[in-house]
Amino acid sequence: MAYLLPLAQFLQQAQNTPDKVYLHQPIKRQLQTLTWAEVDKQARSVAQTLLDQGLVAGDKVAILSKNCAQWFICDLAIMMAGMVSVPIYHTANRKTIQFVLQHSGCKLTFVGKLDGKAEVEAGIPKDMKTIALPYDTLATDMTWQQALEADAIKQIHEASRDEMQSIVYTSGSTGQPKGVVLSYGNMAAAAYHSKEHLGSYHKDHVISYLPLAHIVERSLIETASFYTGSQVFFVESLRTFVDDLKTASPDLFVSVPRMWTKFQAEVLKKMPQRKLQLLLKIPLINRLLKKKIQSNLGMQQAREFGCGSAPISPAILHWFNSIGIGISEGWGMTETAGLGCINSPFNAKAIGTIGKPIQSLEMKISDEQEILVKGDAVFSSYYN
Repeated sequence: MAYLLPLAQFLQQAQNTPDKVYLHQPIKRQLQTLTWAEVDKQARSVAQTLLDQGLVAGDKVAILSKNCAQWFICDLAIMMAGMVSVPIYHTANRKTIQFVLQHSGCKLTFVGKLDGKAEVEAGIPKDMKTIALPYDTLATDMTWQQALEADAIKQIHEASRDEMQSIVYTSGSTGQPKGVVLSYGNMAAAAYHSKEHLGSYHKDHVISYLPLAHIVERSLIETASFYTGSQVFFVESLRTFVDDLKTASPDLFVSVPRMWTKFQAEVLKKMPQRKLQLLLKIPLINRLLKKKIQSNLGMQQAREFGCGSAPISPAILHWFNSIGIGISEGWGMTETAGLGCINSPFNAKAIGTIGKPIQSLEMKISDEQEILVKGDAVFSSYYN
């Protein structure tokens, strides 16, 4: 394996570019930034706090929060302490939260940004240790500031390739959620080869807004940033999404069919389809109009667009291509640690397909017309 495991790769970035800004977190419309060195320092303190709470290597720790800079820091701290992360959707109901915490055997939960507190409060057992992220959240045993007061962890855990890094629970749409066991090697392979396939760079900006409890955001945005050294921007709220997207001006933008449909509706609200088609036929205006639309969406710098999680209508992909936004449709599963294959570089003739596998996977169609997948990114088992 020619690439480092995720934590080792993060530590190398922090050592090589300590003063480079890494995370951008908007709070009350003020953009707060953290360098690689600052993220490293905070993660080391939080890792020691986990040990001070009586947890040991191998223990399971949940993260229940909307996306934010501290989500990354918690994830890194859990790795540094040799523990296993269990992300939970901030939208999960009490029954799902209770099931995941009990099934995984979590010893502590980080609780962060939430849209509603009632279900989360009802879902976390009263005897569960909790640490709050620095937002309006539940009353917890410890505040974020208290978690940062510990000295840096003395011995950072050195993981092996086959060691469990995370248990990522499926949505549970066909029954109880299943805990997908992902190793450090799985996460490394998926993130590194996605980065290679998409051609991501250290100067890139990306925006983290799809749930980090979902494997694609975790792999393609968070873990991949360890390998690219790119800057990650977060969203303050749904209300500020467009403004935050414009601030980030991402080079890579991945979304889901529902969001792409909303973006299309926003464009057509300002310019009806008939007028848009007419103007796009005029050569000089065509180019200026495309740039203006992309700029209004905050995507003027993006060179790569993606869509996944569910099929998207080919008609929508053709429409976006007509305004200069070529969306590469992709496919993956929690069980493949993220992106499995994608129509990238974008090819308009391949619209309606999910492209070719990334390098860490082999795929073929069986005689029964099932997709068979194997490779370094494929998980080993379901937990328990």
